[in-house]
Parts: sequence; C-alpha cells; structure tokens
Amino acid sequence: MSQEISLGNRIIGPTKPAYIIAEAGSNHNGNIQNAKLLIDIASEAGADAVKFQSFKADCIASRYNPAYEIFKKNELPREWHKELFEYAAKKGLHFISTPFDLDTADFLYDLGVPAFKVASGDITYLQLLQHLGRLGRPVLLSTGKSTLGEIEKALEILATDKVILLHCVASYPASYTEMNLRAIQTLQGAFPGCLTGFSDHTLDGICALGALSLGARVVEKHITFNRHAEGPDHSFAMEREQFMAYVQQIRALETALGDGYKKPTPQEKETLGKGRRSIHAAVDISKGTVITEAHLKIVRPGNGISPDHLPSIVGSVAAVDIPEDTMIKWSHLKKNRI
Repeated sequence: MSQEISLGNRIIGPTKPAYIIAEAGSNHNGNIQNAKLLIDIASEAGADAVKFQSFKADCIASRYNPAYEIFKKNELPREWHKELFEYAAKKGLHFISTPFDLDTADFLYDLGVPAFKVASGDITYLQLLQHLGRLGRPVLLSTGKSTLGEIEKALEILATDKVILLHCVASYPASYTEMNLRAIQTLQGAFPGCLTGFSDHTLDGICALGALSLGARVVEKHITFNRHAEGPDHSFAMEREQFMAYVQQIRALETALGDGYKKPTPQEKETLGKGRRSIHAAVDISKGTVITEAHLKIVRPGNGISPDHLPSIVGSVAAVDIPEDTMIKWSHLKKNRI
C-alpha cells in the first residue's frame, strides 16, 4: 500500500504520522460554548482535527422513531458551523463533520471541510455515497456492522480513490472481545487501494495502539467535557486529561515503531563491543607458535576479531608473544598460514 491522501494541509499515508480526529459529535449538548470547549480540548491534546455531526432530525429519522427527539435535541445548528469552522482553524485544527443528507453535504462542501465522514449506518445509503463521491473531497468511511461485500459496493458507488476505510465496532462502548483488530489487515488485503483507520469506541487507548501497529493511519476518538453529562455519547467519551494522554501514547508509539530497517541504533553502536565477544588468548602464546583452538577463547569485550573469523586464525603463526587474556589482533599473526 503506497497511496497517500491530501487532507487539507496534511498528507495521510503509510509513512506519515497518524491523523488523529477528536470526535465531538453531539456532545455540545445544544450549546455553542460547549462546542468551542470541545475544540479547545482537541487542540490542547494535539489532535489534527475536530469532528462534529451535521444533521437535521427530519432527514435522519422518522417522527415515529423513538430516537427522533434525541436527534432533534442534538442538532448542530447551521448558523454555528462557520463560527466553529473558523474557531477550529484558529486553534490549528481541521473542522470535519458527518453529513447525513445530500443538502448538508453540499453545505459542508461550501463551508470548506477538508473531508467528509460517513457514519457506519449510512454505508448502504448509496445516494449519499454517490453524491459525496461526486463532490471530490476525501471520504472517511466507517465500516461498523458491515460486511466486505457491503464495503465493496460502497466503494463502487463512491467511485473515488480518496477513501479511508475506518474499522469500527458500532457498540457504545465497545469491548475488547468485539474489537477484532485484525480486520484492519483484512481491509488492507481486500481493498489495497484504500488507506485504513480506526474509529475507536472503547474506553481506553489500548486498541488504538494496536490498530496503529496493524497499519491504521487515522484514529478517531470521542471526547467530552464531562463523561457524566446528559447525552447519548458522553459516557464512553474521553475527558480532557484522558484524551491528552491518548494522543501522547499514539505519538510515543509512532516513535517506537520507527522506520522498519533492522540496524544497530546509535546508542547500540556505542556499546556494541561491550555486549559481544571477540577472540582472546586462552594461554600465553609464544612467538612462532602455530595457533590451535586450544590457544584461544571467545569472550567479552567484542572490540577485537569477531568469532566468525576463528577458522582464519587457527593454523596461523604468532608473530609476537601474546600473553594470556590478550585480545587477539591481526597484527599478532603472520599473514602466511602453515
């Protein structure tokens, strides 16, 4: 997988730092100051983006749906969007949102969002997918509750190469036993043209670290100003301090993952000789002695001749007297073998 996707001023790709999205969702509780507080939390933690959910209750649920009133209560007013977009930019964050209908997708496009997020529940909403694909911005496609066949169909409808597949378990919160993180590798194998990410609904950061180790390049995590606040998403979201630690752990893991080349580190090079062995004299060796294995021992430090040169030393002649425990040097030996 070598694809890279430009998302605003950031490049997302296999060799780039993970793109961390703070999912504010509907945790603003109908208050724009709460929404700004969530942006502050995302910025202070070092996230790359803050994400909201842009929906109208009438466009997402029937009035007879028991969830209708919850959606109605948690709408993100259109008039907030520009202010929040600009506030996020001021805080160094991308503003992203999830559109749940075509008109809102157009509204977000005109606002200038760098990407669209598609919720897991809309992976079969083909009309929305087709519309988003035509708009040409990157799409973060959440895959909770879906099959490979449904994902394949969604990608066909999107008809764009700017898709990041987010492995997701749509349980709130999700348990370790549900996570199946190896599905990230399955997505990579089934859809090699797509980058992968992880929409994290667990209560801590363990699975995010595992996802990154498996190749996820985007991580999304719900945040809140108070886990005990009223609302559908607060209870499994992270508060300020926990989210800050979450981001720090991700960045630390990225440092630890390195570039994949197997070689001694600079620090290892400094102590290389201390931990390895080299060839030493096991006894006093007089000048002119034909050296046998009995004259030698392989011990630390390893600053002398490496043990793999033992066959070249056995049978050679001592050019000088070599006291017991002396590290053997090539200058101790005659070049001509007997």
